[in-house]
Amino acid sequence: MPDRPQVEPLRVDRAGAWWDGPHEVTNPRVLRMLVERLEREDGGRLVVRAGPVEREVLAEDAALVVLDVDLPRDPDAPDARVTLTLTAGLREALDPATLAIGPDDALYALVRGGTIPARFLRAPHYRLGVLIVERSPGEPFVLVLGGRRWPIAARTPRG
Repeated sequence: MPDRPQVEPLRVDRAGAWWDGPHEVTNPRVLRMLVERLEREDGGRLVVRAGPVEREVLAEDAALVVLDVDLPRDPDAPDARVTLTLTAGLREALDPATLAIGPDDALYALVRGGTIPARFLRAPHYRLGVLIVERSPGEPFVLVLGGRRWPIAARTPRG
């Protein structure tokens, strides 16, 4: 079996733009395909797999960004949830247990089954902020949703 050719990794910059070499991936269908096939290997490496082709993904910060949030009409309802719109328009429910605050007070969540970090852009961060309260000075903030208080942890690098 012939060796696979060495392929340069895909890159994701801090703003969430995807790059293939010097070219930004701007085609919405290609970007969506890449994001849909993004996965984290057991060792932590991010890859995109499409059939026999595998590309490593190097993220300057988080591999995905949160572009928008849909807030529940009644955040106190037991079944209340926040829906995230991610890179390429993918949508999924926020897992409040994965929220974390990182460098520069950026807000992060783990998505895709808790395997991929996503960084909130400023506007969705502020929109979600209506559900975030400070416990007491010097203590972590909490997200109040579904009748529960979800502590927001400090984010560790790359995770």
